[in-house]
Amino acid sequence: MFSRSPQPYLTLAFDTTGEVLFGAAPGGQNVPVFKVQIQKDEPHLIICRLPPPGAWTANPSTLGTIRLHRSPSSKIDVSLHGHEFMLKRDLLKSDNHHFEFPSLGRFKWKPDPWGGHSLKLYDDAQRLIAKYKGKSFKKSQIELFVQASEQLVDLVTVTGLGMQLFTMRENEEDDIFFDILDTVMGG
Repeated sequence: MFSRSPQPYLTLAFDTTGEVLFGAAPGGQNVPVFKVQIQKDEPHLIICRLPPPGAWTANPSTLGTIRLHRSPSSKIDVSLHGHEFMLKRDLLKSDNHHFEFPSLGRFKWKPDPWGGHSLKLYDDAQRLIAKYKGKSFKKSQIELFVQASEQLVDLVTVTGLGMQLFTMRENEEDDIFFDILDTVMGG
């Protein structure tokens, strides 16, 4: 049967805690790839890459961070591998956020035009790169539709998580949102 929906090359899905993203290993088993820490204080998200199974490390290395600006600003500060950049809303299509990463090019996150809880990432040539699906971290996943380098996987993961956090914040007032974060994180 013919399907118009592209099939993902890689899918990352959260565990039930919403703190660890798992990916499929070559043998088909799910392995932890990223650890995500949400916090009320800045940075609001800290994303760490976990070592491969069997490798020992004292602490996972910090891959990137996300800092949301207070409303009404729609800017999102991102740090990835020590490179800092910003996701900014488009002037013409205010739901879209665009950014540029020097070694990989220009990208744009767009919300699902049919509503729902998904975001799609496109490159400058309007090629679908990834999709972020889910309403909360506990029930979300990231699908990559292109064969991707580790650097592109990191970029998609960090910016996708930042967009998810921004979307959650957009649906709440700032004070309520940060109070909820504080309660969820036990602070």
